[in-house]
Amino acid sequence: MKAPGKRDRPEPDLRSAGEVRILVIDDEPPMCSFIEEALASDDLVVQCVCDPAEIEAALNRQLYQLIILDYVIPGLASADLLRWVQEHQPDAAVIVITGFPSMDSALHCLRAHIFDYLAKPFTVDQLREVVTRCLVSKGLLRMSEDALRKAVGQAIREQRKARGLTLLQLAERLAGIPLADRARQELGVGRDPVPHRPRPGDQAGRPLPVGAIAVLRF
Repeated sequence: MKAPGKRDRPEPDLRSAGEVRILVIDDEPPMCSFIEEALASDDLVVQCVCDPAEIEAALNRQLYQLIILDYVIPGLASADLLRWVQEHQPDAAVIVITGFPSMDSALHCLRAHIFDYLAKPFTVDQLREVVTRCLVSKGLLRMSEDALRKAVGQAIREQRKARGLTLLQLAERLAGIPLADRARQELGVGRDPVPHRPRPGDQAGRPLPVGAIAVLRF
């Protein structure tokens, strides 16, 4: 299989919280090279171990944030491999790859709290997607401010359309009180402003600023 060239960063609109160390354990050198070239970037440092005799020493050498582990390595029991990983790298996420997928191995990985189970052969995109989800779930990759703003706006539009709400109706639900009353309260207009009713998640009962409605615009 053809490996891609090195990328400048893991995914568009995602930023690393720091250097991320990945260990690939697979007895097939071409597979190790494929994964290394698919993932290696300025933020992701990928190291590979192909010799079964060096696996335990590599696990004990330094800490990794992610381990990509071949489930079937000649001369080693899969249970022993997972046990070594859990003993030497208790905080690392694990993605299992295998050329011999089965229900038994999948259940074994599930019980061992493996992040994901990827059957060979897989594409570069499939590998990157799984790795990205894993690193995001651990807080090691974060969305840029611009990407987060777009994602929030998209989520709001989808929710509004799914519920058949106008922008004004959605704004009223988000604010907790009618938008007109909210505007009067924020601007100090009118004799009897409607008091804000604190809701779970509010910071010290602070009302939602009228300007926050700008996030709902297309």
